[in-house]
Order: sequence, then C-alpha cells, then structure tokens
Amino acid sequence: MNEVKRGPGRPPKVSQPDVAPPKAKTAQERIDEIELQTFKGNGFIVPRPDELTLETFRQWMRETAEIGSGDHVGLVWQYGNQSKDWRKKLENEYHMLQRMAGKRWADLQDQARAEKHQADAEYRERADKAANQRAIAQAKAKLAALEAAQ
Repeated sequence: MNEVKRGPGRPPKVSQPDVAPPKAKTAQERIDEIELQTFKGNGFIVPRPDELTLETFRQWMRETAEIGSGDHVGLVWQYGNQSKDWRKKLENEYHMLQRMAGKRWADLQDQARAEKHQADAEYRERADKAANQRAIAQAKAKLAALEAAQ
C-alpha cells in the first residue's frame, strides 16, 4: 500500500497498490472451458445428482441451462426422463430453459467470432504496417545506394 502525504493535521490517505486487474476471459476461452467440463462429465456440464428427485432434477436442469447450450439441457432432460415420469410437470420449464440456454450459447459463439475477427483484423493491420516499414526502409536503402554511386 502506498501512503500519500497530505497537509498538516490530516491523516495520510492510503491508496491501493498498483496491481493490474485480472484479465477477463474471452468468449472462446469460456466455450473451451464448457467443452472441457462436458468432456470431464461424460457429456454433462453439471455432475449428475446422487439421488434424482423432482427437485434435484429441476435444479440440475437450471444449473445446466445457466452454463451450457440447449443441447446440454436436452441431454439432462433425456437422462432424467428415462426413469421418472416428470414430463408433464416440467415440460414447460424444460422448453423455456432450453430456449434460454440456446440463445445464450448462440450469443457466446457470436461474441467469440467477433473477438476472433477483431484479433485477426488487428494482426493484419500490424503485419501491413510492418511490411510498409520494411518497404520504406528498402526504398531508402536503394536511394542511398544510388546517391552514393553518383
């Protein structure tokens, strides 16, 4: 912590240390994390509950919808409906969660594409600038050689 000196009679003001804030994850990094969770969980993002009751199934669907895509929610729905007859009680909620998760997932993928496009454009701009600087340096070298030859 850095102390900032102040006038007489006033306590020193303590400022925060100069620490960079944590770097925010890109959309593609978040997608990669979700895919890794899916791989680790044998297709499920959120681990299956030990005991599958109506409430644990509902919570499992909600947690999956918060993280994953509509396909992830559909997988949970198919697994939960294999052994239990909860279709009528949860069908409306399932469709709502699936649409919500699908929209969020599509937005995340759109954001990842936009970030990649932006990064590619920045790279091309830097590459073009470097190429132009090299061309200018070569032209100056040729000009200097011609002037020296005269």
